[in-house]
Amino acid sequence: MKYLITYILLLFNLSGFAYPIEPITLNEMIDSSPYIVFGKVISNYDTISVKDSEYHLTYATVKIEKMLVGYIEEKEIKIFYKANFICPSPANFKMNEMVTVFFDKKNGRYSTTGLSYSTKYINNENIDIYHQRIIDNARIKDLYKGSEREKLLTDWCIKNIGYDVLKKDASMEIRSALETYKSTKEDLFMYGVNSNSIDIIHNWTEAHREVIKQLLYKDELNIYNEKGLVLLFSDSEKELKAYLVQTLSNDIKRKLLFRIKSYMHTLFDINMPSEAILIYEEITEAPSLYKLNKNEVIIKVQRYLDIVSENQ
Repeated sequence: MKYLITYILLLFNLSGFAYPIEPITLNEMIDSSPYIVFGKVISNYDTISVKDSEYHLTYATVKIEKMLVGYIEEKEIKIFYKANFICPSPANFKMNEMVTVFFDKKNGRYSTTGLSYSTKYINNENIDIYHQRIIDNARIKDLYKGSEREKLLTDWCIKNIGYDVLKKDASMEIRSALETYKSTKEDLFMYGVNSNSIDIIHNWTEAHREVIKQLLYKDELNIYNEKGLVLLFSDSEKELKAYLVQTLSNDIKRKLLFRIKSYMHTLFDINMPSEAILIYEEITEAPSLYKLNKNEVIIKVQRYLDIVSENQ
């Protein structure tokens, strides 16, 4: 048994076993990467030994076709990466393919900056758009500071929704801003300040908010933090309630219970009919909805939503 455990530990060590990392947005990758290039992978797994050590470092060789961020004189460069990681995945250098690479330079070596997020393969149809948006982002950071920079980055992010190649990344940035929004001093004391890569919620315009709302209506963006939703719909309580009713109705059709309490709470109004208040109290005061009869919960929540809709 002792030898089996030792063997497993050795395997983990050799493989570079690690824990998963949080998703990294394009803005964050640009922030952490002094160099971003587009080039061809001409070698994807070479190693050098570390002086006075039994360890080896792995690198890929990339022939640079285009510099997007930074400046490098060489036409071919070695980019080191953690090839033997299992989880999270390392950068992926595919032989003879064109790749966008994010990296920095430490101790005289070029090294990837975001594990699997460091290499990006984009089809030819979208590659020019992807690269231009990287250049646009870097230019904003070079030319502007403070609040003006944040306003321009917010606009950059929202506009990315209009590009298929960047829509998922932009949605992730928006979701992060709204999911981590804290509306009170008590929340900030308990959970700390927001640490999103772009300060979207303090720099969005009415037009930006409308774009985000359309993502919600089309079910292309999910926000579970009701405080973030209240902020997004702060100009129209009626619109917020209509969205919450629509979302909860879809949830209960699929027999999903996880956000019933929080959304019912946001929809609650002390001047509601007594029937709605009784349903609200019964559902929200239950220690766990999963211990109740699911079908009965669904029937009661649907009735609650019907009353909310009738009284809007």
